[in-house]
Order: sequence, then structure tokens, then C-alpha cells
Amino acid sequence: MALDNIKIKFRAGLDFLLYLLATRGIIITANDRKLAKLKGIHREKRCFIIGNGPSLLIKDLDRLKNEITFASNKIYLAFDHTDWRPTYYSAEDIIFLKNYHEEVSNLTGFVKFFPKTYGEIPHIKDGIYYRFLFTGRKNFYPNGPGFGLSPLLCFHWGHTVTYTLLQFACYMGIREIYIIGVDMDYKVPKGFERGFGTYIANSNTNHFHPDYLKPGEIARSPNEHLQLLAYEDARKKAIELGCNIYNATRGGKLEIFPRVDFDSLFEN
Repeated sequence: MALDNIKIKFRAGLDFLLYLLATRGIIITANDRKLAKLKGIHREKRCFIIGNGPSLLIKDLDRLKNEITFASNKIYLAFDHTDWRPTYYSAEDIIFLKNYHEEVSNLTGFVKFFPKTYGEIPHIKDGIYYRFLFTGRKNFYPNGPGFGLSPLLCFHWGHTVTYTLLQFACYMGIREIYIIGVDMDYKVPKGFERGFGTYIANSNTNHFHPDYLKPGEIARSPNEHLQLLAYEDARKKAIELGCNIYNATRGGKLEIFPRVDFDSLFEN
């Protein structure tokens, strides 16, 4: 255990040095070069950021085959039902990545992003790792987490991986972002505190797929209040960058971003 702690501290110290070099435009590692190449790669394009809420429909994914898309976590449960695959995939929850490391490692055909955690999450050989400021709400809230402009320097935690994907989309130069499948209407079993720690799943009404959470599975308890503060930061920063974020979710309770009808975004 002591040796593991030394290794973690060494990796964190080494990455801090690489971070300092990156602030001066000096990119050394293959991982960071991959991140650097993504800057502005989709300039002036549009994209879709896909949540895993119950409003997400497989038929909507079928319409996104030729779009730039970002997805996360157990979106792979949809793969047996559609030819669509995301352009980019991410997961950052430690519990999820520990429990589903094998499934995530076996995903191929698209770019995969994960936060640098220096040992907490098993390494995924084909993953691209970004620097991530994971701090408690005392450091940022109630003012919001801040919005990172580069994964080479630091993205900020917004209590939801969707927030990370918004930061990636802006870094890539995208100017129209459409969010779907983000319902903001999460049901937590009675007796569990919302937003802090975990809960034990006893139903699966919070996600698009009936097998998303198995009965008895430990899941992260969401905090919609802190997520909304993060989304407000994203909205403000996007305006500064000349980027528009829209909510194309079918229903739900996310009202920070202007609503658009998903079907209206396609010619037929």
C-alpha cells in the first residue's frame, strides 16, 4: 500500500510538471499531443451531447449517425439497437469506472476521454486522459465551478459528465451545441440523501435503458442544484466564446438553456 501511494504521488508530481510545461505551450507526452490536436478541430460546426435520461429514444440516435456526438457512461447499452456510435465518449465517475472497467475498455470505434486520477481508476489503454479539477463544493459553490478552456490545463468538475463534455465541445471550436437526454428529474429512493454519497438502486426509472442500473447496484447520488450552477457557468462562458447551447431534450426539467425541438433540427 505504501508503495502504491508513492507511485501515485510520483505520477501526480510528474503530471504537475507536464502541466507547467503545457501552460507554456510545451507538449511532451503522446497523450497530451492527442489533446492538443483536438483544439478547434470542429470549428464552427454543431454537435449533440447525449445524456442517458429516460427521454432518450433509440430512434433519435439513429438520426445522429452523421453528426458530431458526445456520449457517456452506459450509452453502450444502446449499441445493440442502433448503428449509431458516438464520435466521442467519456466517463468520470470513479464508482462507475471501477465497476465497469472491462466494458468500457472493450469499447472501440470512437475516441474515449477520462480524467487523470493518479491511481483511483484503472488505466484504460486506448483512453485519452485530461486534467481535471475535482474539488468539493466549498471551493467553488455557490458561485459555480468555473469552465475550463483546455483539457491540457484543466477542466472543472460540474457534478455531471455532461459538463465535461460541454467543455470539450467548446475546446474543439463547436459553435452550436444541442443537449438531448438530460432530464434533470432524477428519482432517489427514500432514506438516501440527495447529492451526497451513494444510494442503492431499487428501480430504473432514471435512464433510457431498463438494464442501466441493476437492483441493488450502488449508484452515485445526483445533486441537481450543483449541476444547475455548473450549467449556468457553461451558459455564460459559451456566450463569451460565441457558442450557443440549446436544450433539445424531449421534456425534462432543464430550463437554463433555450429550448429547441429536436425534430426541427433535421430536414426530414
